[in-house]
Amino acid sequence: MMRRRGCGWIVFWTVVLSGWFGASPGSAAGEVTGSVGLASMVRSGRWATLRLTGTVAGEGLWVESLDGDGVRYRHLLEPTGEEITTMIPMGAVGAPVEVYRVGAGGGRGERVWETRLLEGVVPSDRPWVVTLGESLGLEQIGSSSLLRTTGTLAVSRLEDPRELPAHWLGYDGVDWVVVSGQSREIAGGLEPQQQRAILEWVRAGGKLFVSLGAEGSGLLSGAPWLAAALGAEGVGDQVLAQPAAIESFILARTPIEEFAATNLRMDAASRVLLSGKTTRQGEIALLAARSLGFGQIVVFAGGLAEAPLALWKQREDLLVKMLPGLLPRGGEGRKGGANLRGDLRYGDLAGQMRGTLDQFSTIGQVPFSAVAALVLGLIALIGPMDYWLINRWLGRPLGGWITFPLMVLVFSAGVLWWRGSIEETAARQVTVVDIDSATGFGRGFAWTQVYSGQARKMDLRLRGTSGVAPVAGGAAEAVHCGPWGYPGVHFGGLEIAGEDFRLPAYRLVMPAGGNGASELAEVPFAPRSSRSIAGIWQLQTALEPPIPLARRTGSDLLTGALKNPLAVDLLDGWLLYRGLIYTLPTRFRGGETIANLDSIQAKNFRWKLNRRLTSEKDAQSQPWNPGEKNDLSRLMEIVLFYQAAGGEKYVTLGNTILGSLDLSALLTEERAILVGRCEQPEVELHIDGQSLAASAVTHQTYVRLLLPVAPRSDAPVPAGGPNSSTPAENGR
Repeated sequence: MMRRRGCGWIVFWTVVLSGWFGASPGSAAGEVTGSVGLASMVRSGRWATLRLTGTVAGEGLWVESLDGDGVRYRHLLEPTGEEITTMIPMGAVGAPVEVYRVGAGGGRGERVWETRLLEGVVPSDRPWVVTLGESLGLEQIGSSSLLRTTGTLAVSRLEDPRELPAHWLGYDGVDWVVVSGQSREIAGGLEPQQQRAILEWVRAGGKLFVSLGAEGSGLLSGAPWLAAALGAEGVGDQVLAQPAAIESFILARTPIEEFAATNLRMDAASRVLLSGKTTRQGEIALLAARSLGFGQIVVFAGGLAEAPLALWKQREDLLVKMLPGLLPRGGEGRKGGANLRGDLRYGDLAGQMRGTLDQFSTIGQVPFSAVAALVLGLIALIGPMDYWLINRWLGRPLGGWITFPLMVLVFSAGVLWWRGSIEETAARQVTVVDIDSATGFGRGFAWTQVYSGQARKMDLRLRGTSGVAPVAGGAAEAVHCGPWGYPGVHFGGLEIAGEDFRLPAYRLVMPAGGNGASELAEVPFAPRSSRSIAGIWQLQTALEPPIPLARRTGSDLLTGALKNPLAVDLLDGWLLYRGLIYTLPTRFRGGETIANLDSIQAKNFRWKLNRRLTSEKDAQSQPWNPGEKNDLSRLMEIVLFYQAAGGEKYVTLGNTILGSLDLSALLTEERAILVGRCEQPEVELHIDGQSLAASAVTHQTYVRLLLPVAPRSDAPVPAGGPNSSTPAENGR
């Protein structure tokens, strides 16, 4: 009997104590619940959406987490009702996300919710796909049950319209968004802010894939915003498509039956990539693509979530073929930095960029000879001089106990006054501004490396100047400023397992929902150290629509006049079209017009990037040096057109972190790209509310302008003219 009572008490206290210690602070109170990212997936080093629901009223909430360098930051949320949405930068795997109530004096009160970034953190070298509803088997690509390997892609499957972000910043780090005919309720249930967020993300370089099938007409009628984005001029009836076209498209090994398709009629801006036949011998566009700003939309008339395509063994092959860039090229997808050179600490082009920006010419370096002279001087001062002065001249050996430490202190104070009396603050910055001249839409990215000679705290902000082009409505550019650090060898650092307790926390200041500029307050700096910050933004310019350039018949050569529509001069400019480059005058002034492009010789663009030299006997390219850190201009040429230069085969480094800046894919379209540098920065670094002196900032600002090109021109190619040679000959 006593044993039974003892066992009962043991069970009772076990249940009580497990409930006491096992429950998290948020779940015990049942007041606040939260979620981070898209279907609990985030990209390390990028922005992500944080949603908090429940009883969040009161004085506010503190959100705390770690950035990519392992430094803690705090973000104050003002109460706005039963739900709060904000954007926060993501740290490394294992970084905590904690939410506290604001306590007395504005400090940290009780903790109401917490989570930890573990399995949902997507590595920088792994493609990330977000699907609305059906995943189309994307998570199975590259997986093997025999080898027990997971898929190559990270897939976030969203089932509820409320899970989608209301700001384009919530898709930061996502590679593809996939919509299928079965997504009608989700796509049709989006709020206008959520619809605008997807489209703005695509315009800034995102990629959208739509699979229609038998439910295609219902999808487009239920989501008119999607039909407008596709450029649909009309949706025909559902038809049965013959499989011969897609079987030939992927060189299929297994046949497939006829499949249901939606006969979508798109406008002239769309390009038909694959045509087919219906069972009634009618023409149908099976696969089409269209550019939207700097992004791309791909439409498939069939339904990959419907039979027989859903059951086809080669559905994965069809997906990979239809979605360009879905899988990493070459060795870029290898984990653990397999392409890391033995003499480098990084395996990505961003690591070389960070090392280049971390070279501050204004910071004095003490040569070894000066250090050796100081050491010898100190030895001479406390040795022979002290001996002859105290022992021989004064005759008081015990006085050495006073003069010895006194001389060391005076000598050290002199060295500190020489090297540390002036507070050194410097910055190096590279900015890229891209503008689509047809719509006036633009995007910007600024990477700033800030150096401090002494230990201190700084308020850091990147403020847009709108100097490149006037902004529509006169509105200022809302620059989202955040930490720019990636753990691991891809960025040139070590894997941060936890918090860096050597540095105190700083604050992230951002309006609710991410609508507005953000800044970093009280950012800690160790003595003689630097930190990376980055700003991203979108803008709508007020540029006048340009006159399209003309393309000659049967050639990739351009003709006609070229005008610089910007308000600034472009230095060392290029005009790019397909595989050709036109080297412009050293200074192409704002508003200036080059009357005829026939006066400029076109050359091979890839040969320009590879520094290819040809002779009568041989042709050689200059090898890329991944350890070069002194030529920022040369490095930016490769960053801006990485794949056009040959990708990893030429650079021997991956490009997963700065891959969004690569516009090589646009060189195959009917658009030319005007590239040049600006004398004045597009964004200014403000420290403690004041702009940093121009003498302390080294910057390079690049502008890329998309210009429309007419399909063809009937102007004859002049025999023996400057542009009459072939691209290979022009590369010499």
